[in-house]
Amino acid sequence: MSALTVAWIYDSVAYRIPRKFIVAAAIAGLIMFSLIRETRGTGARWRLSLDQQIETLSNLQDPISTAIGEMGYSFVTVAHTIALVPAVRDYDLGTSYLYATTAIVPNLGWEVHPGIAHGLLCDWITKTVEPMVAASGGGLGFSFIAEAFLNFGWFGGPLWLGFVGYLFTRLFLQADSGDPAKQALVASFLSFFLVFARGESAIVVRGLVWYAVIPYLAAAVITTGQRWRLGER
Repeated sequence: MSALTVAWIYDSVAYRIPRKFIVAAAIAGLIMFSLIRETRGTGARWRLSLDQQIETLSNLQDPISTAIGEMGYSFVTVAHTIALVPAVRDYDLGTSYLYATTAIVPNLGWEVHPGIAHGLLCDWITKTVEPMVAASGGGLGFSFIAEAFLNFGWFGGPLWLGFVGYLFTRLFLQADSGDPAKQALVASFLSFFLVFARGESAIVVRGLVWYAVIPYLAAAVITTGQRWRLGER
């Protein structure tokens, strides 16, 4: 995620990255995802063998479909959520988003942060469908799509995602203004926002406020103060 952010800000303000290079990198990414899918289930000693990796790569039949299959595992949490809600768990009706906003407030001395005490959705889904994985400290992650469905169902979920998408688009368009502070705001947010595809709102809200919005507001206040002092002179 950090590499993508650096590439984006470099392309935006420094030098336009050749599109041929981006296409080549995308093709290399598809091949890499395909290789990961084919070797994930092999023994550890074969994973360390270069000859075995080359042989696996040469035998790939369709790198596009295998890459999509590898990345498509992200949909597992969505499928589980649709199966469990409301059969096992009622709709949250915005509760998870409400508790996600509490993540903005740092731990002020309470034993367990309210957002954690309420329970993260990624922990809930793992404990429910993969208790052995949860017991060993593992997790399935979650999904912004699954969270929208869990809160508002088939009808409200898409409407909510459309509203959230509109807000994100408005934020990202700030980078087109040419203002370095706004570009830094978007770049800071983008550096951790992409994990939202496999996460939930509780893991991105604090970063948005503390690592992007507050530094931007501080820069705006300092800049305004400097301009005001220069105007007095």
